[in-house]
Amino acid sequence: NVFKVDSQQQLIFACETIFRRNNSVFNINGKSVHVEKVYGCRNQALIEPFIVGEEYSAEVIVYKGRPCLQMVTKKDNGGPPYFCEVGHTVGPNPLDSVSAASLDALINDVIRANRYCTTLLHVEFILDKNKIAHLVEVNSRAAGGQIIKAIYLASGVDLVHRYLCLVGGEASSLEGYVPVDRQFSIYYFTTYHEGRLKILKKTYVDNPIDWFYPDGAPIRHLQTKKTSRVGRVFFPSASLAEARDSFSELARNQETYFVCDQSSDGKITDYIKKGSKKIILSIFSLSLLIMSIFAVVQSWHEHRTAIDLIGKTLSYGLRHNMAANEVTPIAEIVNSIDVGKWCR
Repeated sequence: NVFKVDSQQQLIFACETIFRRNNSVFNINGKSVHVEKVYGCRNQALIEPFIVGEEYSAEVIVYKGRPCLQMVTKKDNGGPPYFCEVGHTVGPNPLDSVSAASLDALINDVIRANRYCTTLLHVEFILDKNKIAHLVEVNSRAAGGQIIKAIYLASGVDLVHRYLCLVGGEASSLEGYVPVDRQFSIYYFTTYHEGRLKILKKTYVDNPIDWFYPDGAPIRHLQTKKTSRVGRVFFPSASLAEARDSFSELARNQETYFVCDQSSDGKITDYIKKGSKKIILSIFSLSLLIMSIFAVVQSWHEHRTAIDLIGKTLSYGLRHNMAANEVTPIAEIVNSIDVGKWCR
């Protein structure tokens, strides 16, 4: 929910729109749900100076107060007025030495200001024409939008697994920038229209498209910017310029991949019910995993090996789920691991 404003009138309109949306009530699964329950929004708006430049994000592993491993992702968006993200590109470090030094200083400032000790960081920043990195936002978590998967495809490095093993006491074999020998991009299929989703293609240049909804699903915008992501595709690209050209081509020809039939109307309740069942199953499986871990800790009193078990188990599950795009039964994950060997 980002607005670029150039006048007092536009600022008033943007704030009124945000506050109105923050007071909205959605009809979800037959129940009235306030927007704050959905997005965690309150009646607040953040006003920042507009900075002209290229947008990036840095995925950083912080260990004992210092950044020990990082990866920079190039972001592409649709421009003003809403700056909707179109895609991300992960590959060899896109920053020169001056820009990299500015980013390093910014990351260290963020760590000191927030007193981070050991965590994953997702740092979004804009690089201006003077190669100065300006902070947009920071989150102490792994990146969303499947950026972690793109990093894994490009480098073979699972940042979440590395982080968990580091917490478990294993020395990191990597320092500085993640070594990358190829480049991968993510493009998000986005619609500005509401209606029923009609899927026309399932691949882009032999790369499978991950559609978020089944064919025929009703699409309803739940954001101020009046857009909805309906799918994504991962594909290799030779350079940032080639990735941007591919993004432009996909944006121009989106109607050959999907359309939203505005003549049809329907309820989203059935789809939410199906999604809720999957979420409940996932939470139940995770609860079983946590209980199993505590049992291991209590039985063997080997905290380091138990945390290593957490790291390897979760990492296997994350990679499997990202590849298959489905929830894996907890028994399948646990049975594939030699628990006795690790605990000994």
